[in-house]
Amino acid sequence: MLINKNTVETSLVNRLLNILSYSLLGFVLSYLLFSLISYTLFSSQPPHNAFGMIPEVRMPTFADLRWVIATGDCPININDIYNGKSVGCDPYGRHGIGYPPMSLWFSRFTGVKGAHTPLISLTISLSFIVVILSQLRSSLRSGWFLIIVGSLFLIGFPVQLGLERMNIDILIFLLLYLSTLIFSFHALAWLFPLMIFVIALKYYPFFAFFALILKGLPSKPGFSYPIPPWLILSIGSFVGLSLSLPWSTGGGVATVASGGLASHGLLAFGYLNNTLIDKFGLLNGRWIIRTLFVLKIISLIVGGYMAYRLRLAKILTKAIEVHTSKYNSTRLPANFFPSLVVSMTSVWLGCYLVTISFDYRMIFLFPVLIFIARAVQLYPVTRMMILQRRALICLLISMLASMLIQFMGYAFQDPFTRLGIDAIAEFILIPFYSSSLCVIVLGMIIMARRPIPLLAQLAESGEL
Repeated sequence: MLINKNTVETSLVNRLLNILSYSLLGFVLSYLLFSLISYTLFSSQPPHNAFGMIPEVRMPTFADLRWVIATGDCPININDIYNGKSVGCDPYGRHGIGYPPMSLWFSRFTGVKGAHTPLISLTISLSFIVVILSQLRSSLRSGWFLIIVGSLFLIGFPVQLGLERMNIDILIFLLLYLSTLIFSFHALAWLFPLMIFVIALKYYPFFAFFALILKGLPSKPGFSYPIPPWLILSIGSFVGLSLSLPWSTGGGVATVASGGLASHGLLAFGYLNNTLIDKFGLLNGRWIIRTLFVLKIISLIVGGYMAYRLRLAKILTKAIEVHTSKYNSTRLPANFFPSLVVSMTSVWLGCYLVTISFDYRMIFLFPVLIFIARAVQLYPVTRMMILQRRALICLLISMLASMLIQFMGYAFQDPFTRLGIDAIAEFILIPFYSSSLCVIVLGMIIMARRPIPLLAQLAESGEL
């Protein structure tokens, strides 16, 4: 029996790549678990190797969650903190509070104390990692490619920054994941209070629920839905925003991102002024800033046109359908993964368009990142054109690069070198894939709202 030499070589290469991918995932999980447990057990002075890949941005252990819990545990009136009459009780001396009052109300209601912060942080962190691994569960059976993508995401700067500070965005990620699952089961009675709570923690989860409203549930009232679902979700969003937006736009909220390494945003330009003008003078510095502005606009146009022209929304939807039918049992609704991609991606897009965000907010890109990788992997099954596959690869590389490039920036001490490295992400990579993702999400919403043909409905129900 003759054995094709190329087949043997391909098999050996795949086996080697599988070994390398599992080794990388094992290293990443070991590093994160070591860092989290070290922060939990040695909260006053953790080992220097804990989150050792981000030493320049490390703060005291779980600083963001400790800020919330310590302030909530503080024996002063919460309104005095937001009115500026009190500096709060942050153990590290930060004034005010960086969150709407729902986080403080909830902290006081549950009775948690500052001493509970390490254990609570570890629980939330482990839950986050478990959710990520559960999303990668099918990847463990489908080859090395998705394992490497998932490992790079977990070791990336946004995840490490969020876990190291235990930013409340990690909790919001978990709550949005749960909300999308409840939405997929059409359990509006459970979704309504949860969405109010999530939006009240921070206003930007509104973008997720707004996208889900557009994506649609049954819109006509009936026995199961005496009130139109879109109206229920709209009321929940309005109530949540009324509990968060006034404090997010007014006083009491602490320092926000201003641009540069560790933050990003469509409107992130002001941080360039001092460095470029000091380096090149007023006239030349302004011309460079204008050039970078034009570069960002070009990147936005190229990314959006590419996604629209190559119909990447249709390709990604097809990949999600193939993935669901191949690896998912009937335990989850068929629309869960499309809804997850739409909702999570909309959170990041909304923040990118209207704010300047710290990089830990990129964690909301995980569902779309992993399904873009899945679409690349399913290239023969989805019958996409080679140009579409290359476009998805470009999207995947640009997203991963924007999550890893910060490590390179912090390796240099010269601020101008750091600015140049940051400019690659801020003015090329992130605008490119942000406009592509915007077109993809809009395309998925439009396709979800199209009526299903009768034959397709019969086939889906098993009557054909």
